Amino acid sequence: MTYVVRHAVSKANDRNNPAFGNPDAGLIPFGVEQAVAMGERFDSLGYPDRSEIPVAVSKMKRTWQTANAAGFFTLRQYGLLGELDLSLEEKMDIKQAWKPSDEKKAEETRKNWPEIREQIIPERFTNETRYLLNNRPQEDIWITHGLRARAIFNLLGLYQDYDEFIMGFTEIRKLPDNWQEHPNLRYNTH
Repeated sequence: MTYVVRHAVSKANDRNNPAFGNPDAGLIPFGVEQAVAMGERFDSLGYPDRSEIPVAVSKMKRTWQTANAAGFFTLRQYGLLGELDLSLEEKMDIKQAWKPSDEKKAEETRKNWPEIREQIIPERFTNETRYLLNNRPQEDIWITHGLRARAIFNLLGLYQDYDEFIMGFTEIRKLPDNWQEHPNLRYNTH
């Protein structure tokens, strides 16, 4: 069983904060509250005593702070669980492609979503994500970032609907039991 979780809201996610976009920004107080609530959701998933449950996190502070606030203290860091290495301009392009501010463009995006969604995450991250999944963290719970999770789901063909595109903060999504057999995980050798 593998769960992919997006970290709680941090200073890096707050456009009004000087730390916006900072890879090492910590959680804001509301983010801590989100993480505590996420920990409680793990109770119902069979993880009532989380202190010794191993969890995979990225090397960015907001993922391990999310884990700690949720009650997980046995953490292992994985660089490839980090956010996609995008410029701020690329991130804003993705946001604009996914949720255009213009209402007419937003309607067009929803209408043409199957074609648009395949182009939003830059292709250069496909092999990187394939490598991550083929050398998967051994932990059952991976706390990562929104666009990294999206790259994982794209590769596995999961959560393709418009409203599911980017996970909410501290959202928990379970990978199918047989995800490691997905044909997209094979490297093309031709």
